[in-house]
Amino acid sequence: MESRVINAEISRSKLGLAAGFVIALVCIIGGSLLVHEGHDAAGATIATGAVVALAGVFVYGTSIRRKEREEKARIMTAQK
Repeated sequence: MESRVINAEISRSKLGLAAGFVIALVCIIGGSLLVHEGHDAAGATIATGAVVALAGVFVYGTSIRRKEREEKARIMTAQK
């Protein structure tokens, strides 16, 4: 059962990374095209906003996973 949960988490993680990559690529290319067409502010805002948002999600996710690991470690050491 635990093996299935772990494999599902790995698959979900890979799918999330792929989706994030596609979204970032679309936003960066779209922003670049807008800049190329003369819409400098809009293009820069879209491209920069996408990168900042993805970085924020990454940092937040990393923080949450660290807290979960610490909580699990605390529970495991209290049981022994």
